Amino acid sequence: MDIHDINGNVPIFINIGEWDGDDEELDKAVKDVSNNNPNHTVIVDDIPLED
Repeated sequence: MDIHDINGNVPIFINIGEWDGDDEELDKAVKDVSNNNPNHTVIVDDIPLED
């Protein structure tokens, strides 16, 4: 995962594509991002990117 400093009031988009891990790992990862950035909307996209 690429990690960048987020400044300003912008939403955070997470593209997971086809998740290879289990659902609990995904939930934990999304909650971690959300908890670390409480003033930002977190949007999860689970549609695979086209090549």
